[in-house]
Amino acid sequence: MSWKFWKKDESPQVYSNQIPLSTLIRWYCYDLGIEEPNDLFRAFDLMPVSKEGEEYEMGESETRVDEIVGLLPFFEMIAAINAKAISTIQLQDIETEDVSDIDPDLMEGLYQQVSFAALVAAFSAALELGFLNKSYDFLSIYGANKEDKDE
Repeated sequence: MSWKFWKKDESPQVYSNQIPLSTLIRWYCYDLGIEEPNDLFRAFDLMPVSKEGEEYEMGESETRVDEIVGLLPFFEMIAAINAKAISTIQLQDIETEDVSDIDPDLMEGLYQQVSFAALVAAFSAALELGFLNKSYDFLSIYGANKEDKDE
């Protein structure tokens, strides 16, 4: 599979000195509502969070997610488009005639969940870190309708 739009940046910017990977993993877990985040933390060789720490993390997560809640329908659309595109491309690239064992709907559903999770985690973290600026006057899933602004 080749991604023609994907170009390698010759001098990629490194953010690892600015934000610890462990912080991004914790944000990911709490922003996506992972039921047992400590299980995932252990999978990443991170220390589990205490009850007090969990309460703090959940409060911070709520603030981050509140910043992107208006974008969730847009994320769902992009995730659906991405899932359909990737599953279609993968099914076309399979070099066997027997694809009857592959459930395209299951494959598409899985890719949609993965895509949605990545968008939520990326945008909530990017806004928190200041990589993106929130301006719903400029970027709005509701459109730039003059009547909406006057109300």
